[in-house]
Amino acid sequence: MQIWEHDGPAQLHFTGEDLNEAVKSGRLVDLHELIETNNGQHQQQSSRKPWLGSVVEDRPLVSAVWDELRSDERIDLLDNIQITSISAPSQNTLGNVEPPPPVVMSCKRSTISEGGSKEDEECTLSADLLVAAD
Repeated sequence: MQIWEHDGPAQLHFTGEDLNEAVKSGRLVDLHELIETNNGQHQQQSSRKPWLGSVVEDRPLVSAVWDELRSDERIDLLDNIQITSISAPSQNTLGNVEPPPPVVMSCKRSTISEGGSKEDEECTLSADLLVAAD
């Protein structure tokens, strides 16, 4: 493995044998066993080397995350909105109020009417956790 940092390159060499103790102690997961268990094909092979890791391209990874977010009924995804304000609990109330007050977000949502004109709808949302990404 080659690593580049701000002050120059470095090399790191390790093998599957280096991971055996970490897998045995439970600090790392044996990906072979995990995949076989999820596919219903549990086979014990003591000579098999544990995986050092895997590489996932950006597009399938992002697609998988979006699929999980869309399928979770506890998550509301909003698009075509403009945030007008966010009110978070003050630092003084955190830990002093049970349950903690929610985060409140005000926004405008743009929609297109049946006649084709753009309409802005005011909305207010409150949640215990607010995650925003652009």
